[in-house]
Formats: sequence, structure tokens, C-alpha cells
Amino acid sequence: MRIKIAFWLGLYLALHLGVASCSRGTGSTNGAGAPLSGQAAPETPSASAQQELAAVLKSARHADLQWPDFSDYSKWVNKFYEQGRRLEWSRGGKPTQQALEMIGLLVNAEKKGLDSKDYDGEHWPARVEGLEASGARDESALVKFDVALTVSAMRYISDLHLGKVDPKTLHRDFDPERHKYDLAEFLRQQIAVAGSVKEALAGIEPPFPGYRRTLGALQKYLQMEKEEVPEPLTLVKKPVEPGQDYDELGKLARRLKFLGDLPAEANVLPGSQKYTGEVVEAVKSFQARHGLETGGKLGPQTIAELNRPMSARVEQLRLTLERWRWLPHDLGGPPIVVNIPEFLLRAYNEKYEMVLSMPVIVGKAMRTQTPVFMEEMKYVVFWPYWNVPPSILRNEIVPKIEKDPAYLQKNNYEVATYSGQVVTDGIVSEEVLAQRMRWG
Repeated sequence: MRIKIAFWLGLYLALHLGVASCSRGTGSTNGAGAPLSGQAAPETPSASAQQELAAVLKSARHADLQWPDFSDYSKWVNKFYEQGRRLEWSRGGKPTQQALEMIGLLVNAEKKGLDSKDYDGEHWPARVEGLEASGARDESALVKFDVALTVSAMRYISDLHLGKVDPKTLHRDFDPERHKYDLAEFLRQQIAVAGSVKEALAGIEPPFPGYRRTLGALQKYLQMEKEEVPEPLTLVKKPVEPGQDYDELGKLARRLKFLGDLPAEANVLPGSQKYTGEVVEAVKSFQARHGLETGGKLGPQTIAELNRPMSARVEQLRLTLERWRWLPHDLGGPPIVVNIPEFLLRAYNEKYEMVLSMPVIVGKAMRTQTPVFMEEMKYVVFWPYWNVPPSILRNEIVPKIEKDPAYLQKNNYEVATYSGQVVTDGIVSEEVLAQRMRWG
């Protein structure tokens, strides 16, 4: 069995919740995303409208778009219209059902962790209203509407499937092979005629349970962002221990109730300052969810995380969804994932259910940063022999030996020659230490 291993630049956010790729067929099926039967054929515009369409396609610019230049999608847009230069998104001068549903997804792109502005979200209501008012009389408006929706839909589908950023531009060793759709064919055969655009697009999103949980969490935090009333806690110089007095206990309790760590019915007496009971347990719950020490101490780090606005949590979730989209949908085997910021390794089975987790050591952001990569793993070495890299030897190990000659013995190191002969695994003598310049 082959296993995929990924060192992952994930964003750790343990959330307190109440806790296959698309087919290409065009025939009618019973699936919710299947093409509609009996739908009128796309309309072929007049010669003048076709000329206008051809001019837009040739220039790869649409002046009405938020981002007018669509040259990066020009290949697919041209292919989409190559069959008779027909308009796919309107019938009789009115937007099709699929057009309206696609527009609804573009307007609400935030629910997928995307920015609706990238897909002209705020402009679509006026476009639909204008098109319905002018109808088939204004072919120029129909052409502009059709191309604008085609470009916006392609941008949205690509971002939803692959993410907005090519991961290799950020992490040179992380260049996974991901399935890329023929956007023209997918849009024409699966979306423009779909019984349900939402269901048709569901198959292009990552299939992993972690992705779906993150999406669910995003919906919750988007709502919390709207409801949040800022009431930051004062940062403390010295941690507040359970049992001590805390003069902002009422404010703390309100924050914990809002976050869901303290039950809404929990009774915190007005004016009370004793940091005990349910409030301490709620803080422990919050700490566990956010990767903090769970002793219940109210230190600077815990208070800073309690004060973090929901907008920041939403952004964390958006970035996490982006990283999920970088992964291939079929990993080819049960994965092992190292979440670098969390200092944690998790192993999953074929159903992506976690079967093992353990802490790991990762490098610092500066100088010894752990790389982000993904590779196929064919074997595992338990208790491997580790050769200390020369830079770590010079900058970290030798200075510690100079302070404590027994450092190697205490930490299970040994000094060996290049041929593997052990020089010492105990006290490092001055003679051996004098050769340190030749160690690296």
C-alpha cells in the first residue's frame, strides 16, 4: 500500500461546533444536477450581435466587469462560444433558470470562503433587472450579459475547484497534480443545462470531511461576525489563576457565552469577581479549541485569543479552505498529514477518518522553516538514526556542549566519524570539542 504524506501549512482552528469528480454526460438522468429535458435551444444572435461578441472575445476584455481583462480565460471563453456563437444564458431575452442560480452563487461566494467581488457579485442584481426590462430588444445587452456571466462563472468554478493561488508560487516543493476541468465543456454541458447548478458544482469541491467541516464552521462564523458586539478584555500582566478574583468576570462570561463555551443558562452573579466554577471550565474549553494550554489560567495569550474578532476567525477559515483546494481530490491512498502550525501529525484511513495523531517537531519560521511539500511514501523508518545538520551543529549543539560537557549524554546524542565509528556518547572531552570546526 502506498501512502501520501503532506507537510501542511494549515491554519489551526479547533472549532466548538454543536457537534469524485463530476461526470461529463449530457443525457437526462435522475440526479439533482442532471441536465433539464425539454429546455429550449440556445439562441443565435443576429449578425451585428455576433460581430460584437466576436470583438469582445478577440480583445479578451469586458469593460463592464470588475476585472475587465479575462485573457487568462480567453482560451476557454472562446471555446465556449465556438459552436455557432450562441448565447447560453438567456431565452427570449430573459435569464435562464441556470443563469439566475449561477448568479445567486456568485453573489453569495462568501459562503464558500471566496470574495464575491471577484465574480462581479454586487453588479448582478442590476444586470438582471436591466436585462428583464429591455428583453430581446437589446441584443447588445444580451451579449454583454452572456459573456460577463461566462467569464465570472469560469473564474468562480476554477477558484472553487483549485483555489485562487497556485501553491507552487508560495511553496516551491508543493506542486500536487490536480485535476483541471475543461471549463468550456464543463460549463456548457454540466452547468448551463443543469437541473441544479448547486448540485452540479458540488462534485468539483474537495471531498474531504475536514473541508466540509470547515465550510460548516465558516457559515457559523459569518453569522457570528454579524452578531458580534466588541467588548475586549483588558490584557493582564500576570495570569489570573482559578479561584482568584478577576474584576472583568462579567465581561468574560458574556464573551464565553457568545462563543459557545459557556452555556447560555449559566448563572454568573452580577458584581461577582471570583474566577471559579463554570467560567473556568468554559475557559478550558476555549483553550482546548484554540490549541492553548488547558489549565484555565487567564494569561495574555488566552485573553488575546478571546479578544480576536470574528472577522479574523472568518479569514482563518477562508485561508484554510483555500489550502484544502490545493490538494488533489484523489490522494491515491490513506494520507499522513503534518499540520505545521499545530505541531501535530495525523494519519487517516481510506475514508479520511483519523486513526492516529502524535506531536511533531517543526522548524522556526526564520532560518529553519519546515518546508511545505507532498510526496508518495513507500516505507516508514521507526526510530531513525538522525545526523545533525552542520548548521544546527555549529549554531546550537556545540554552544550547548561548551556550557555542559554532558549535554550529549543527557540528550542521547553521540559523536561519530564520517565512517560511522562512535567517538563518544558520554562526556565530551576538550580534545574532542577542539575538533568541532571539523564536525560540520
